[in-house]
Amino acid sequence: MLKKKIGLTLITAILMLAVSLNCAIAAQKPSPVPEAIQDRQGPEIFVQTGHSSSIISAFFTSDGRYLVSCGEDKTIKIWEAATGREIRTLFQSDKMSACAVFPDNQKILAGDEKGNLHLWNMETGKSLGKFTGKSPGTLATVSISPDGRHAASTHAGGALAYWDTANKKQIFVLDRYKQSSAKGSAYYIKAAAFLSDNNRIALGIEVVDQPYKYRGFNIEIYDIKKRKTVRTHEILKGEMYITSFAVSPDGKYFFASLADAKSGQTGNFISTSRDGTLRLWGLAAGAEIAQFITFTDGEWIVITPEGYFNASPGGAKHLNVRVGNQVYSIDNFYEKFFNPVYVASVLQSRKVEVSADVRAGILTPPEIRIVSPELNATFATDTISITVLAKDTGGGIDEIRLLQEAGWRII
Repeated sequence: MLKKKIGLTLITAILMLAVSLNCAIAAQKPSPVPEAIQDRQGPEIFVQTGHSSSIISAFFTSDGRYLVSCGEDKTIKIWEAATGREIRTLFQSDKMSACAVFPDNQKILAGDEKGNLHLWNMETGKSLGKFTGKSPGTLATVSISPDGRHAASTHAGGALAYWDTANKKQIFVLDRYKQSSAKGSAYYIKAAAFLSDNNRIALGIEVVDQPYKYRGFNIEIYDIKKRKTVRTHEILKGEMYITSFAVSPDGKYFFASLADAKSGQTGNFISTSRDGTLRLWGLAAGAEIAQFITFTDGEWIVITPEGYFNASPGGAKHLNVRVGNQVYSIDNFYEKFFNPVYVASVLQSRKVEVSADVRAGILTPPEIRIVSPELNATFATDTISITVLAKDTGGGIDEIRLLQEAGWRII
């Protein structure tokens, strides 16, 4: 009797599991698998582990609901941003090297290591075909115009291909290396991003000497209709190469990630591994607007080229001011340069007059030393006398304030 009960329970459990799996599969609506690999794909129960190899590129949809990633495991994956759940996997026959989502969030454009561009329906997972045209080499980045009608891809050899997305055809190839190498320097297009007018592309250019020594990083504004560069900004000089690039939706700012050409270590947006800062640049003037710096203790600082800054409650402790070969604590300049309102204004593209600019030079603060009482001295009275020695070093002495460390109260 006991054996029969156990057997019945086991059969019931199996039936319940089968019904549960059937419901889950029906609710998931898995995407069709490309015909080329249907013969080696079948229903399966799997553990969601993500990509099995390096992730090369990832993009959010414009509504922020989904994340699309592609990698060297020959797959494109769609994730639900709110839950982290894998929604769909699209299979390719080659390693993926870049991907992008169309502005309407309906299609995915992805490139592979052979330089091919593939179009996918994001909702159904159906392959919409491959773009036709001569590939300039391994595809590195891909960008889609705001109206979704065109795409630009950059390739390992430093060339750019411009595409008609509706007809999946190549319109032209721009190779700055061939145009510039005869002049003693080579220009490699490493990244591209459309501006909001759909007619101009911002190009991230690596400038390299003929002996293959990195010289710096330029931004070029390329007019598609005129088929020529209409503006060039020399942004940074030094041995570095670009790893990623983007332009803000309003076309006012650009971001780029650079790496140290010697060490290969990457920094953050328009920064090299030498300083590790995040920098925001204005596209119109090609000038730095602000640096964003975070620290391992959770503190942060935003600082403008003039020296004005905003910071978290403990962020300013990481700041110092160097004048010549002398280094001073930011405490000596805090009231002059701590200006959250100014920092917010420049980040919002508002013109604000500055009263000081650290780049133009600043007067050095006085040397201050507490003569008495001595450090760690103890007292039996409620009042004490403090003697301070102040020496003018060129900037004058305005006033001296004594601060109590617990709460930093002026005493």
